[in-house]
Amino acid sequence: MTNPRKASGIALAAAGLLLTASPGSAQTSEPVRIGVMDLHAKEIVTARDRTKVVYREFTPEGYTPARSATPAGPDHGQIVASAMIDQFRRLDSKTPIEIYSANAFGMKQKDDGTVSMRFDFDQGIKALEWMNQNGVRVVVTAFNSKNEAGSRRLMDKAQSLGMIVFAGAPNTAGAGKVYPAADPRAISVVDSGPDMALRKDPTIAAWVHFAMDGTIVTGSGSERSREIGSSYASAKAGGYGAYIASRMPMITAEGMIEVMQRATVEQKYRSAGQEVMVREIDASRNGSALASAVQTALSDPMQPRLADALQTRTKGPGFASVDITSIAKVNSSGR
Repeated sequence: MTNPRKASGIALAAAGLLLTASPGSAQTSEPVRIGVMDLHAKEIVTARDRTKVVYREFTPEGYTPARSATPAGPDHGQIVASAMIDQFRRLDSKTPIEIYSANAFGMKQKDDGTVSMRFDFDQGIKALEWMNQNGVRVVVTAFNSKNEAGSRRLMDKAQSLGMIVFAGAPNTAGAGKVYPAADPRAISVVDSGPDMALRKDPTIAAWVHFAMDGTIVTGSGSERSREIGSSYASAKAGGYGAYIASRMPMITAEGMIEVMQRATVEQKYRSAGQEVMVREIDASRNGSALASAVQTALSDPMQPRLADALQTRTKGPGFASVDITSIAKVNSSGR
């Protein structure tokens, strides 16, 4: 059985045409358009001002749209979208934001009464096409899968459309490489919090691009809940990605990694008795550092441009069982 309380990932997108990289400033009314491929992200729970949410379900036949409510109430997708927006707002408090949220996850009750959840790669490809038609460039995903072939088709499509995908790494140790995060064309992010897999599985550091604290607090009063996971870490990183893309609309995924690396610090962690090194995105200091990195990149005549679109491949199954060792929830009242 796949537990809808555990899935990872993140996706977002942006395509504004801003002319400056200074935080808090916006030189155009053109909205930043962000893509979120997650569960039931019909609305956001913060930053409601200047934010428009367009939600569409790409549910596979025979399934119902998947949902995953947290202890404090909001659905996982709502928190992913909100985390990404909040991070973007640290750098730009004025530009209008449009969220294009797609749910390609389906739930189905089995004969034994258990419920399974699946991500449909065919519908996910259609979701990317829909986002692209609406001007989305940066997308955050919310699942881990061992279906490398299906993920490859999804990333083929993203690459052919010039879209940049942020994807969350595993939340549990021993999962090995998961997709689409492990696809070299995705920007992979792992939660660096003390309870998360990076502290227990040193192999993760060898293939992820960035680490970031994925802690999110939702709700209020006695209903407050502490949520953790690579879903939220990648959403936060995706917020920075949306900011970069809004200033550098022709940037590639490779170029975005280069710009973000300039604003990170090398961080050592002790993981299962081994010392590992990762590129850490520090939310407390990254705002000014990232803005400076974007400004430097804008002045570089060799800054990366969009690559030629590739032909998409069509091999591989359409369905993948979601390894929900990814949507991690920790309920901690009073925080």
